[in-house]
Amino acid sequence: MAKELQKLWEWCGFKFRGKCTDPDVWEYGVDLYEYPNQKEEKIYNYDRPMPEPDLNNLFKYAVPKFGGNINIEFYPRNGKYCCSLTRTKSDEDKTILDSRIEGQDSYAQALFKAIQEVINGK
Repeated sequence: MAKELQKLWEWCGFKFRGKCTDPDVWEYGVDLYEYPNQKEEKIYNYDRPMPEPDLNNLFKYAVPKFGGNINIEFYPRNGKYCCSLTRTKSDEDKTILDSRIEGQDSYAQALFKAIQEVINGK
């Protein structure tokens, strides 16, 4: 899962900066990243570990990478969580993005897996 997370966050614009060498700041040896728009937001002047793939972070960093007009649907099925990502090219009414994931343990995991399919070109 670590490689998939790294691929997702790098696709979102995170830049690997190195390993933590100061255990007073972060856990020693953890990978540190420069966040997208870190300098413009002026929130942090230091690199941080990758964020958790929760709904807040996925909607903040990953979903905007698709541009506008994306349809995201969440739905339960058989006690599990599902997500569908679709986009239709309006002038042709042609589906240009279609990723459907079922049977996940949370909506965040379902969205992460759906985005992962798009990144991997499935």
